[in-house]
Amino acid sequence: MAYLIPIIVIGVIIWACLSFRKDEDIAKNGIVADAVVSRVIEKESEVTDYRDKDFGTKMSSFTYYVRYRLPDGNEVEAKLGRDPHGVLFHGEQIRIKYLPNKPDYVLPAD
Repeated sequence: MAYLIPIIVIGVIIWACLSFRKDEDIAKNGIVADAVVSRVIEKESEVTDYRDKDFGTKMSSFTYYVRYRLPDGNEVEAKLGRDPHGVLFHGEQIRIKYLPNKPDYVLPAD
């Protein structure tokens, strides 16, 4: 059982490194496209650490999905990676960057 914690820690580190590299690759080599926010999923949580100045406050985080067209005309719905500056709304147009081999994960272009 004691060996499980190091395995989990190593797994989280590997996942974080791969995720960072993917975002970095999109930022450097991504193709810019226009997209429309297709879904906004809100998750509410409460600050439970009594030492935090916001203790008891409800906090919201958002996951955004966008739709855009590939050069071949196919429409893709993709998860928007890193949070954009500010809040996005359903139907709002934004510019994104994507990699042709992984069109289902995009970053804001700005």
